[in-house]
Amino acid sequence: MSRPLTEENGRFERKFVIQNAWMPEVTLLLRNHFARFREIYPDRRINNVYFDSHNLESYHDSVDGLRSRYKARVRWYGKMLDEARNPVYELKVKKGLIGWKYKYPVEDFGVTRRGISSMVRGFGRDCRCSPVHTDILKRSTPVLVNSYSRKYLGSADNRYRLTLDTDLKVYDIYSMRCGNLQHLTDMGPGKIILEIKYSPDDDNRIDAITNAFPFRLSKSSKYVDSVNDLYL
Repeated sequence: MSRPLTEENGRFERKFVIQNAWMPEVTLLLRNHFARFREIYPDRRINNVYFDSHNLESYHDSVDGLRSRYKARVRWYGKMLDEARNPVYELKVKKGLIGWKYKYPVEDFGVTRRGISSMVRGFGRDCRCSPVHTDILKRSTPVLVNSYSRKYLGSADNRYRLTLDTDLKVYDIYSMRCGNLQHLTDMGPGKIILEIKYSPDDDNRIDAITNAFPFRLSKSSKYVDSVNDLYL
C-alpha cells in the first residue's frame, strides 16, 4: 500500500486536456509510448462534494495561480445516487508544482435527490480532523458536486502514473437542496483530461516523457471549470 501523500512525500502533477478524443485510441497511443503505460487499476466513478468559502476563496486562488492554495472536498467512489461507502474528507494542498493530500474518513451516507444537503452540514462538526483542517471546513460551505469516470495507467518502471478522466458531470448544490438534480452541466463527449503524477525525484525524465505526447500541456482544474460552468 502506498503512503498517504504529505508535504514530505508530495508529488508533481501535470495536466493535458485532450479534445475530440476517442479513449481506445488514446489508450493505444499510451501503450505504444516508450514508457509503456499499462492499466494498473480498474476504472471507477469518482464523486466529490467541493467546499469553499462564501466568497469562493479557493476558486479565486486557483484562477489567480497562487503558489500556496488548497481545495476541500468529500470524495467517494461508485454510483452517485447510491450509498456513499467509505467516503473521505480530503484537503488537497499545492505549493508551487508540488501537491499532497490530507485524508480523513467520514461516516457512510445515502445520496438521494435530497439527502446530500443534510449530509454536508454535519461535516464541520463530525469530522475528526486536525484543528487547522477542521477550522477550514467550518469556514466553508458546500458549493457543488461533480462526478466523472477515471482510468488508471502506470509506466513500466512504476515511476509515473497517469489518470484519464471522462464524462464529467457537475451538479448545482443549491438546486440539490431543493430536491432537484436536473440542473447539471457536463464536459461533453470526446474530451479527456490526462494527468501525470510523479515524485520530485523523477522530474529529470518528465520532459522526455511529456514531449512524446501529442497533447499540449494545459492549466486545468475540474473544480474551477465546474464553478465556471455553473455560476459564471
